[in-house]
Amino acid sequence: MLCNLLTLTRRALLQVSTWQICICIVATVLSPAAAQTVTWTGTTSTDWNTASNWSPVGIPAAAADVIIPAGATAVSISTVDVTVQSLSLSRQLNLGSGRVLTVTTGTLNAPLNLAGGATLSGGSYTLAASGSLTFPPVCNYGRLSNLTINGNLTVNNGGIRWNNVTHNGVLTLTGSSPNIAFEGNQTLASTIVVDTASSATFEQATPGTLTIAPTGIIRGGNLNIGSQCIGQTMAVVNNGTIDANTAGRTITFGAGVSLTNNAPIAVGPGSIIF
Repeated sequence: MLCNLLTLTRRALLQVSTWQICICIVATVLSPAAAQTVTWTGTTSTDWNTASNWSPVGIPAAAADVIIPAGATAVSISTVDVTVQSLSLSRQLNLGSGRVLTVTTGTLNAPLNLAGGATLSGGSYTLAASGSLTFPPVCNYGRLSNLTINGNLTVNNGGIRWNNVTHNGVLTLTGSSPNIAFEGNQTLASTIVVDTASSATFEQATPGTLTIAPTGIIRGGNLNIGSQCIGQTMAVVNNGTIDANTAGRTITFGAGVSLTNNAPIAVGPGSIIF
């Protein structure tokens, strides 16, 4: 009897231990990967995708918190698409043609340069005092997609493809030919200041409607709304403010643009052309 009890006890203990082992294994498999802080050293080259350029050694994984400290030599993403949890950027980062950078949260204290065909995607990016986004020449677009930008942004001569972007700040278009091409239906809810002696352009990259929300403001002059590079039809619904407030400059709605105006359009000292 005692022997049978001891056998039963051993079996019970074995069963409990087995279940405990199974639970541990399942918990290990299901638990998310722990975030790791990875810091750029640039020991070997300027290439993001080189393990020896990072401390600890290894290319940052998707859960990584990435720190790129200040320095004279820019970092380049040119051979692979990159996804990380967070990015703290204090030196120039070049995002190459066709590459995609996806960040959940980013703080930019240095320029992030987009080549033609590059995409900055996902999450929230905060532009600190020295932070900026720069874009390729007009008609050779860098793409912003499904993200939030916090802080004022100046676009000088660049071309942007704009897809589901929330901008908390003032967007200033300056230089010789800044251009925004909207992908499908898009809404502008912040302030855009057009400050160029040449011309800036809004157009559609793919057919859709550009809606200016009640909080949205387009101000300044020498803005052409309509086709420049791509040639898609465009509809504009104004629920906000369009203000031609710069003397000697115009805001022009092209012949192929359908305008639905539900809010005042201010004329003067500049002019509006329909």
